[in-house]
Amino acid sequence: MAFAQRCCFVVFRSCAPTALLVLGLLCGGEPLRADDAVADDSQGEEIREVTRTSSAEVRIARTLSAETALKAPDHTLSQALRMLADRHGINIGLLPGVSEEELVKARVSVTLEGIRLRSALGILLQDVDGQALDFVIDQEALFIGPRTEIEKRHSLRVYNVKPLLGPGVTAEDVARVVTELVLPEGSRKATALGSHVIVSHNKYVHQATLETLNRLVRNSAAEPPEAK
Repeated sequence: MAFAQRCCFVVFRSCAPTALLVLGLLCGGEPLRADDAVADDSQGEEIREVTRTSSAEVRIARTLSAETALKAPDHTLSQALRMLADRHGINIGLLPGVSEEELVKARVSVTLEGIRLRSALGILLQDVDGQALDFVIDQEALFIGPRTEIEKRHSLRVYNVKPLLGPGVTAEDVARVVTELVLPEGSRKATALGSHVIVSHNKYVHQATLETLNRLVRNSAAEPPEAK
């Protein structure tokens, strides 16, 4: 798969959500845990992301959890990334702040087996000419760039918080907790719709949101009956 150099990046779904928009996002979407994660097959109650996304982006998210292997004893980073892209059939693009010339100059010497694609990418990108790179799924491709660039990329995500709801606990309460505990100061507040909470922010905040919500579920399950 060839690299695609992106000169600019459109921040999409960044306007204030309306009921119509949110309902459209909820209809027909496959559940994902986060920007770059896939819900596992466990049967226990947990918070899941239910944002509607394209089938291509669903496939990339699942592929990130797939097992991979890479033998690159003396390769450029560009070659190593192309090998993984070809192996898994995904498109990889570049965000502002990193160029293919930099990836050609960077050398890697790795032999990886029996690890997830997500982990393999983390190893390859952890130090590129003194800076840590990361990846984000967007526009049906996997884009690589500096963390500072990825932090600027906001997307709207919808979380099914039904496992947290009950007597005295509403989706509005959960949205308030997310706003106070997770969202950086000055961010748009999390909002509630039915049994869902809607958050608009970057990959890292979405990961923290999902982790926080599931921690609340686990803590609630661990409480003695008289404490609930």
